[in-house]
Amino acid sequence: MQIRAKSAISGGEDEIVDHDLSLSKRRVKMKSSKSHWAGVLLVLLVSVGGCRVGAVRMNQQAQIYYNYGEYAQAERILKESLDIDHENAASRYWLGRCYESMNQTEKAIYQYGLAVRYDPAMDVGQTALIRMLYRHGRKAEAMEAAQKYLSRKSGPMSQLMVTGKGYLDEGMEAIGLLAYRRAQEVAPHSSAPSMAIAEYYFSQNNEEEGIKHLIAAFEADPFTPGLAKRLGELGYQVTMPEPPMWPKPTELELELRELD
Repeated sequence: MQIRAKSAISGGEDEIVDHDLSLSKRRVKMKSSKSHWAGVLLVLLVSVGGCRVGAVRMNQQAQIYYNYGEYAQAERILKESLDIDHENAASRYWLGRCYESMNQTEKAIYQYGLAVRYDPAMDVGQTALIRMLYRHGRKAEAMEAAQKYLSRKSGPMSQLMVTGKGYLDEGMEAIGLLAYRRAQEVAPHSSAPSMAIAEYYFSQNNEEEGIKHLIAAFEADPFTPGLAKRLGELGYQVTMPEPPMWPKPTELELELRELD
């Protein structure tokens, strides 16, 4: 009876205990639910990762078929890999290569376009797209694509110079010069890009433009070996600026030099 009486008097406490138990049960359920969804997410991530690894392996298989001239077989495998990883830029690029080798120009251009959309930094994809557009008479589109591509490149200047020469060697002069001009922007104190442009114009028997760009090279770096002499031989007199003044060595530097 006393137990009942105490129970009746402390009914509020009993309710609190019951409430705490209910909260504990709910927390356990929530933790269980979170654990469940975390497990589901982990399974999905592993599954997606596994699928992408599978797509990469299929991509590699397709490249082997491509190298042996089995373009249709390579195309089939690449399409299957794209069903797994739709935005795989490498698969898009190699599918474009297949179509190019099978003389399916529009399909090749489309796949190259997708490749650089999914990976704008893919140099081989950008070059393939620009080349295909240029060679098939779509020069305005090629120039637009080249401008977008080159505007994203911040250097190094030497790489842009190599890119420009590559386009010139393939007969795409306008795009080669575009790459040289981008090199000028990236390295304004280097004479190399302007000298390369000058050499192009001299090769086209356009002496006026050649001299113009040699002067630009001199303005960028007047101490380029042989540049002032060449301008003089072409009848253009230049004034050499004073060489830069090196700071006077400190007493510490002088003493250290004596040890050498």
